[in-house]
Amino acid sequence: MLVALAASPGGWSDAVNAADLDSPPADSAPAAPSAALSHSGNIYFAQTGHSLQNGFLSYWLWHGQVAGLGYPLTEEVQDGGLTVQYFERARLEYNAKTGTIRPSNTGTLLTADRDFSTIKAFKDTKTRAYYPATGHSLAGGFFEYFKKNGGLATFGNPISEEFRENGHTVQYFERARFELTKGKVQLGRIGAELMQKRVEYDLWYINNWSLWLDIKILMRTFGAVIGQKEAY
Repeated sequence: MLVALAASPGGWSDAVNAADLDSPPADSAPAAPSAALSHSGNIYFAQTGHSLQNGFLSYWLWHGQVAGLGYPLTEEVQDGGLTVQYFERARLEYNAKTGTIRPSNTGTLLTADRDFSTIKAFKDTKTRAYYPATGHSLAGGFFEYFKKNGGLATFGNPISEEFRENGHTVQYFERARFELTKGKVQLGRIGAELMQKRVEYDLWYINNWSLWLDIKILMRTFGAVIGQKEAY
């Protein structure tokens, strides 16, 4: 079932406990009207002990809910000048300067230290497509899932080809990881993995701090921000 919240002139109604929330299909939520992101209210998720409120709540309601984004794994936190919130399958970010909420390029961030070889360009067919922005392709079941569940706007460009990882056939995208499990395409928990990676990095930073390290981090952060702007 979809989460039902009563809308009132002041926004969403009182908090709702989501302990019995089912997982709707990933393509069940239509695109959010711009006015939807201004609602107030919150939902508490007993599954993870975290809550969603206001703009992030509205975005979650309109963009796939549990099946598309997963449960929240943190509250809203500050990260690199943005307000962000981690979910099982994504990270959402709010830019106060532009007043916009969008998903981070979580797949790109998670695989920043990996090198996926690109392939030679080819002419698209009904069952296979080439994406020149990243030099990768989509085919078969992953291609069908991609087209039926939001395409580029939802997942971004593919940043790898299909390959085997942890016993599954997977493919990484700018904002997702597709996994073939028992003949069914599912979304990987890249939000949770990125959060864990950030925790590990923070611990490493505390133990290895230096002025030169801070300079290197600033240079890499600037490059990543420019790259994400170009993706949109």
